[in-house]
Amino acid sequence: MEDGDAARSNGASKLQQRRGRVDIPEGSRGPLTGRLIGGRYRVMEIIGEGGMGAVYRAVHTLMGKEVALKVLLSEYSAVEGMARRFQQEAQSASRLEHPGIIDVFDFGETEDKLLFLVMAFLRGRPLTEIIEQDGPLEVERALGLGVQICDALAHAHEHGVVHRDLKPDNVMVLGSQDGGERVKLLDFGIAKITEGEGAATGMTEVGAVFGTPEYLSPEQAAGDPVDHRADIYSLGAIIYEMLASRRVFSADSNVKLLFAHIHDAPEPIRSVAPGAGVSPALDRAVLKALAKHPGERFQSAADLSRALAAAATGAPDSDGAGSVHGSGSPGAESAASSVGAHGRAPKEDGPRGVQRTQGDLGASEALAARPAPAEQARSGADAARVRRRLLWALGGGLGALLVLIMLVLSIPGGGEASKSADESQAAPRISLDLILGLMAAGRLEEASTWLQDLAVRTPKDPRVHLLLGHLYCKRGRADACLSSYSTALVLSASSRDDPQLLSNLRRLLTRRKGRLWGRPIRDRATSFALRIFAKGELSPAVVKMLTEYVNDWWEQDLIWKIIELLRSHEAAGGVSWAHAYRQRFRSVDSCELRKKYIQEMVARGDRRLLPLLGELYSKRSLRKPWSRRRVSNECISKEAARAIKTLGGALPPKERPRRRRAAGVGARLKRILRLR
Repeated sequence: MEDGDAARSNGASKLQQRRGRVDIPEGSRGPLTGRLIGGRYRVMEIIGEGGMGAVYRAVHTLMGKEVALKVLLSEYSAVEGMARRFQQEAQSASRLEHPGIIDVFDFGETEDKLLFLVMAFLRGRPLTEIIEQDGPLEVERALGLGVQICDALAHAHEHGVVHRDLKPDNVMVLGSQDGGERVKLLDFGIAKITEGEGAATGMTEVGAVFGTPEYLSPEQAAGDPVDHRADIYSLGAIIYEMLASRRVFSADSNVKLLFAHIHDAPEPIRSVAPGAGVSPALDRAVLKALAKHPGERFQSAADLSRALAAAATGAPDSDGAGSVHGSGSPGAESAASSVGAHGRAPKEDGPRGVQRTQGDLGASEALAARPAPAEQARSGADAARVRRRLLWALGGGLGALLVLIMLVLSIPGGGEASKSADESQAAPRISLDLILGLMAAGRLEEASTWLQDLAVRTPKDPRVHLLLGHLYCKRGRADACLSSYSTALVLSASSRDDPQLLSNLRRLLTRRKGRLWGRPIRDRATSFALRIFAKGELSPAVVKMLTEYVNDWWEQDLIWKIIELLRSHEAAGGVSWAHAYRQRFRSVDSCELRKKYIQEMVARGDRRLLPLLGELYSKRSLRKPWSRRRVSNECISKEAARAIKTLGGALPPKERPRRRRAAGVGARLKRILRLR
């Protein structure tokens, strides 16, 4: 009887769990707990939370199967890029069916516009936790895990999917029935589909940096296009960390970390962890996976898997560089210790600061069990802190340095400027990009230090001198700015079309309105413009900038120099002649010159000049720019009348002379004192 009651109780408990009526501890409840998502997934408890979303344990109401439900926060669901990226993860994972890759079952949107992703519910430990608690790992265990990751990556690459954010957080280690370990790759949120449907979605752009700084390949750090070999570099960094219990590179800022991935050679594992038992062949294989140039790495995950297997069996390497060609692959059987069923909540602040700059939920979708009690109490504070870190990243930290690097400013990196520089004298692109980021973030002293060093090491690279000009203009040093621009133009004439150069030149041409204060700078800027634009065809951007300057500025001698420049290139079609001649008549006192200008206006035959001619005829004088003095029109009144008639216009009424008020005693006294 008791056995029957227990069976009925157990059955009722399972039925309640299937229907989502089981009691959930308060610390594990989330905003969606108890809700039915997609008409079939009953949300149970929250098992992970990030800055952009959360992961819940849910139950399929019809099948009674536990699943992990990844939900994008409502404030991000309306953002097109986030929604596309969430859909990209579903699309990427749906192409892959492999024991080492997490299964994604469903993707959808709720009635209140919440995007959700349904995937397998895993019970295990993230590789990050294993490295922190058990590292350095035994060679056999590390190789077993590494080979399994290779096999999963090989499957993804064969189907045209590049992960691009491979890191220990995105590798879940599960226990197997035989007591070994098996891996699952997670989080294909920024994966790149290179073949078939979705390959040309425009999801990302060249120049944008995606991934986690500690595991980025050099081409990712530089913002260059990537292929499957970027994943091989990231996997090499993971294997290095498993064996050495430290990352390949460490730095106190993400900028320096990215620079290290580009330029610094990693130390051999045998030198940083001499007691790890790493063989020379294995050390060479890992270092080959970490080669700076993609062509120098293993060209496929299968090649790396064979090299690791050969290193495990002690087979000799054939090329002396770690490219070991062996047979066989230590699978999950060769892994050492088993993993229990207990997991823990993901860490939002991993070591070394910002780990989730481009990742939305990290490895949290695969965490199975509830967080520990202490972590439950901190879950709300952790979520708030992650959101604050996200805002920091987008505002003034890594986000600004990486996004603004690629979008705000531009330098000629692929045109004639780069071709004209000797490759041995060319500055690394990542260095220039990082300097742009420092300038965009207002860190001008650091940018100046980097640029001065680059100018010494690569004096023939026009991009360096162009950036120096940008920096000097930003700091208000006009002479140094123009000097650096001149050097850049000597090295490459195409630099004159740089948008930032044109913008800075326009500012110098109009520096400090006033007759004396900014005139020396404006003179030098005008001479610079006449010199650099004298030869060659003017681009539309240059013509637009010069025309806008002419139509807006007031110094007639300077703007007419630019007008003559435009006329020499037959590019003066947009010039406002009425504005240009008005500045002449306001500034020139000589009657002979003013009469000559009227003759030029008649020769142009432009009726749009009639209003100006009418002013010269009807008004007794024009006020000089930036002065109380006036220029008399009495000596050109007749010439103006004849010009109006020649152009077919009507003479306007003459301006009545103003009656001068009798000067008072005070005014007379001032006049006497002034005469004395």
